[in-house]
Amino acid sequence: MYSSFTSTLSNEARFQYGRDFEFEFAQPPTPYEQANLVTSPNFPGYTNPLGLPPDVSVTSNGFDMGVPTFLQRPAFPDERRTQYADTVSWSRGRHNIKFGVDIAHTHDLSENLRTQYGSFSYSTIGNYLSDLMQPSRCGTAHTTPCYSSYQQAFGPLGFSFNTNDLAFFAEDSWRVLPALHRESWRTLRIRNAPRASFCQTPAFRRPKASQVTRTISPQESASLGMSLATARPPSVAATAFITVASSIQRSTMPLPALESPGAQFSFFFSPAPASQPAFPQILTTQPPPSSGLGIVFFDKNFQLPQVHETDLTVEREIAHNTVLSVSYLGSFGRSLPDFRGH
Repeated sequence: MYSSFTSTLSNEARFQYGRDFEFEFAQPPTPYEQANLVTSPNFPGYTNPLGLPPDVSVTSNGFDMGVPTFLQRPAFPDERRTQYADTVSWSRGRHNIKFGVDIAHTHDLSENLRTQYGSFSYSTIGNYLSDLMQPSRCGTAHTTPCYSSYQQAFGPLGFSFNTNDLAFFAEDSWRVLPALHRESWRTLRIRNAPRASFCQTPAFRRPKASQVTRTISPQESASLGMSLATARPPSVAATAFITVASSIQRSTMPLPALESPGAQFSFFFSPAPASQPAFPQILTTQPPPSSGLGIVFFDKNFQLPQVHETDLTVEREIAHNTVLSVSYLGSFGRSLPDFRGH
């Protein structure tokens, strides 16, 4: 909505509601997968507790069947964003001043538990056929599964995030001289620390009581930006233009960096004599960790990413309707996030 109060004062208000809903599901099991992966003639009475076949891959020839390790994705993501922005424009003398506020609330639902249906990896088609016909007949004692590795994840299906963004900005466009223009702006953006809530999961994959809702990101942070631009100084011919621009900006926290707060556990198994699970069975309960758990956390000195951008453009008219332009664009990243293991 645009409102003009006087010839020099106006206001523009905007409201927006948007949704980004993406999802992906595996295809229904084929008759072969239903007979050999969901059920098994080697284990009468066994039925996969999740009702879908585990992933089976043969690395020697790229063969793969079953549910891909990255599925299911009921919501990846289901994002709902409500935003209100208000801008006031005021002209006074050689100054054109704008200032305003931007308020946004974002709800993100991300549901994806990778390898939740289990994943068997085989080095050769022969090893796969051996487990298919008679499981766990490899090794010197013929009691070891023939797969190279098995992987399965446990925990909540996903997480939901609620994020509030508040931004203020002010801009001053100042025409110093008819041929000299200066523009500067300031932006203050505050994003609160998103909080994650666990999504519903099958009963035997429900997280432990200690895995409660928690703050998983740095505290509120502010970012400042500024730029300066000039065009055609008086000493330059009227058919030539020079534009110089510079800006310093901080980004907000990307939500994908927050989607692994430590409540989804992934287990990797190497075959051993009489080890479980036996193909094509999967685990129905989360096993105890055989070693220390890995913890992901933000450093107390974590800084939001910063980018410095520069732009130098020289234009000159060399013929009628022909302009030659030479530009230099620079972008320099600062405080880029890094991941370290200890």
